[in-house]
Amino acid sequence: MPSFVVPLLIAASGVQQTPVPAAPVEEITLIGRKLRNWRGKLSAGGGRMRCTTRQSSGDAAIDAIGCTAMTACFPTFEPELRAIRKAPRPERDRRNAEVNRSLTACVAGRHEVLVRDLADRRVAKP
Repeated sequence: MPSFVVPLLIAASGVQQTPVPAAPVEEITLIGRKLRNWRGKLSAGGGRMRCTTRQSSGDAAIDAIGCTAMTACFPTFEPELRAIRKAPRPERDRRNAEVNRSLTACVAGRHEVLVRDLADRRVAKP
């Protein structure tokens, strides 16, 4: 059955479809602006990773987004970053730049998801 037939059948049956409300753009924009002000630092030791907020956004839930994204993404790149330390200077700089671009893309992707989730939760509050 073609995929467009299912919505038509539901509409024809008289069943009301409840639209899923999208998080308001304003809330997402506000969270994004505050997140841009956030600064954090990752430290690793004893097999544990720790994120510390250096400059708060002024909102603990938004600060948590910054740390959550960093701690989710960093382990993927940690082995390569460790290996790069042993490379000669020009190669190390080039490889660090490549890894940093990939790490930044990972963090940005996680930010997107986490910001959307927070906006949805805040909009859903009565």
